Amino acid sequence: MIRLEALDKSYRTRRRQLHVIDGISLDIPEGSFFTLVGPSGSGKTTTLRVVAGLERHDGGRVLLGGQVVSDPAGGVFVPTSDRGIGMVFQSYAIWPHMDVFSNVAYPLQQARPRPDKAEIARRVGETLELVGLGHLAQVPATALSGGQQQRVALARALVGRPRVLLLDEPLSNLDAQLRERMRIDIRDIQRSVGITALYVTHDRAEALSMATTVAVMNHGKIEMIGAPRDIYERPASRFAAEFMGPCNLLPGKLTERLHGGWAVAATALGDLACRASADMSPGQSVELIVRPEDVSLGGAGSAITARVSNLAYLGDRIDYVVAVGAQELRVLAHPGLAAEIGAEIGLDVLPGRAWAIPAA
Repeated sequence: MIRLEALDKSYRTRRRQLHVIDGISLDIPEGSFFTLVGPSGSGKTTTLRVVAGLERHDGGRVLLGGQVVSDPAGGVFVPTSDRGIGMVFQSYAIWPHMDVFSNVAYPLQQARPRPDKAEIARRVGETLELVGLGHLAQVPATALSGGQQQRVALARALVGRPRVLLLDEPLSNLDAQLRERMRIDIRDIQRSVGITALYVTHDRAEALSMATTVAVMNHGKIEMIGAPRDIYERPASRFAAEFMGPCNLLPGKLTERLHGGWAVAATALGDLACRASADMSPGQSVELIVRPEDVSLGGAGSAITARVSNLAYLGDRIDYVVAVGAQELRVLAHPGLAAEIGAEIGLDVLPGRAWAIPAA
């Protein structure tokens, strides 16, 4: 449904040329929920705005539903209004002087051809019911909570029945509890409508919990594309590993290849079983990625002995920093564990949870 071919965009300053999008290519299938995630300045929002037609790019092509909508070399640029998209902005961008119904009806009232009043009323009513705001149609926009305003923005984006839904960090202005609720709601609505969604965020929890496919961006390039579980558990690079969540990086060397993608690596913690891609071979220097939740704190029978150097009580878990010789590890443990700073404890890396990447 969305296809980007060697997309390229630069900004020129007095001192240098800044590559914001650096030759990226993507294929986003119809009906999927595709998320671009990355730090500020990675190019993710600019990419979304190029798809929307709100920014012009320097090279490559943008296709929506097989139609070329932007191609500088071919002189093609389809205006935003003719691309068949709906967009939800970070700031909501709803009209404060209008009620909920009028905000959602606005795109239909400006459409050409314009539906008649009865059709507008029907479609607005259906869309408000879809986002759970049917009972608030006549309420002024200024009387809504942040979450309700976000639903109005979503309804306005969907009421025109677009072929693509674009969302630019739509939850960043909401409190943590409401963000969790809206993640579920937006994903459920996208599934029920069956629309293709391109979602931009810097929040890894949003990317992992909402998307069918995630692309990690850095300095205008795609670091990795994959399913959320693969992105988190088998990252392709150190950047992708660290950006998607806390991780322990253990320098080591592969000593043996085993069947089924397994290998053995020698590390400061001893020999550890790990997963490794097929192109990695014995003797290769690696870094083992071990997430803090994949290290268990145990008793005297554990394979590794460590000393607690710091801890933070977080309610549902305790975030430990432990030292094994010169190697420090972060460990997330159940709050029932009562190890104090300075205590000597045993720990184990859960089988199959270490993932090897080539050493930088």
